[in-house]
Amino acid sequence: MKRKFISTVFIAVTCMASMAFAGADNDVLASCDCPPNRCDCPPPPKKECCPCPPKCVKSPSKCSCCDYMTCCPLLPLPVKCGNVFVEGEYLYWKAYTEVPYAIARRTVPPYTAGTQLVVDEDVKSVNMNASSGYRLGMGAYLSDCSLLYGTYRQFATDGTDGISASATTSMPLSEQQWLIFVWNSNIPTSIFSTPGPPNTANARQRHREKVLDFDFLREFACGRFSINPFVGVRFAWVKSDLSIDYFRGRDPNSSIPIDGYLNHTDVNNHMNFGVGLHTGLQSNVDLGWGFGLFGTSSVSALVGQFQFEHREDVTDLVFVAPFPPIPYTTTRSFKVTDFQTAWELGVGLDWGHHFCDCAYYLGFKVGYEANIWPNFFRSFHTLRPNGSVLDGVIQGGDRMSLWSRSLLTHGLNVGARFDF
Repeated sequence: MKRKFISTVFIAVTCMASMAFAGADNDVLASCDCPPNRCDCPPPPKKECCPCPPKCVKSPSKCSCCDYMTCCPLLPLPVKCGNVFVEGEYLYWKAYTEVPYAIARRTVPPYTAGTQLVVDEDVKSVNMNASSGYRLGMGAYLSDCSLLYGTYRQFATDGTDGISASATTSMPLSEQQWLIFVWNSNIPTSIFSTPGPPNTANARQRHREKVLDFDFLREFACGRFSINPFVGVRFAWVKSDLSIDYFRGRDPNSSIPIDGYLNHTDVNNHMNFGVGLHTGLQSNVDLGWGFGLFGTSSVSALVGQFQFEHREDVTDLVFVAPFPPIPYTTTRSFKVTDFQTAWELGVGLDWGHHFCDCAYYLGFKVGYEANIWPNFFRSFHTLRPNGSVLDGVIQGGDRMSLWSRSLLTHGLNVGARFDF
């Protein structure tokens, strides 16, 4: 019995030692740098930092918010949260369009070339101010990855500028300067006025726009990237105006003490109503922890009713009593159906957080946006050339030319979004 017990214990100890050494060999093989061609090397252990459900990887919209925020914070957040969302943006934009209102001409050295003065000309235009606007949006999900989206944008700005100049025979050539009309085509010719260029020109330029979009958007996600093409319809009301006061005071060289004239000119360029296709692309790169980089680009092709108007209100400033000032008005205006395009581009940074297992979402964003309206400011410039006078009528008629400039609005936008 004693020998049988000792042999049983020996066999058990031997088996335990063999198993221990075999486990140690496996640990050594697992820890060493095994060549890939060795078949006796065990596969490296797989370490999973977070047990993210497979359904989250395949379809983010089917994964709960808790799975993302607690297990996989660096993966894209769910696409759909709630059924409806609203958003609002504050716009701080500036508008650019070079529309000259006067040309300043001054003498420069050597001042004379034979019998002609040597002059330098400077085209004067209005620099519009940066102003505030807003954009409101609302969307409704049709499915996890498609939605209807509507936005309304309103923005308005203006700017002023002015210049004065004078030139008389008693002034030195180095101090002489003149103003040349740009939009004034009617110079008073009555005996109570002093025809000639104005002494001062003051201008105000305004830009106003209202844009309404209705789009269908489809979302495609791949890893951290999402692309959202959209197509829809756009309605637009855009107005750009230039108002100028040309004034000529009393001529000190005149032997008759009479005053000059005041010419108030309005050059209006209005798209009273435009409608057409609006399409583009939105994109987002998820940075993790709720942050992301977004971009948007779009183009619209509109057909609308345009109204062009060139109006002048001229008043002779009379000194001799009892004659009152002699006002008269000329207006050249017409409406036409025309085609207009608009291009938009924006980039920025956004951040958002989900609540109640992705039932609600609150997000914020800040970005930059630019909008280009090619050849939007269009007007027929009318010029009445000097000619012979027959029975009080200037011969030669009016000459008209089409004049156009593009319009750019750009600036910063800050917004918030809420899904529910």
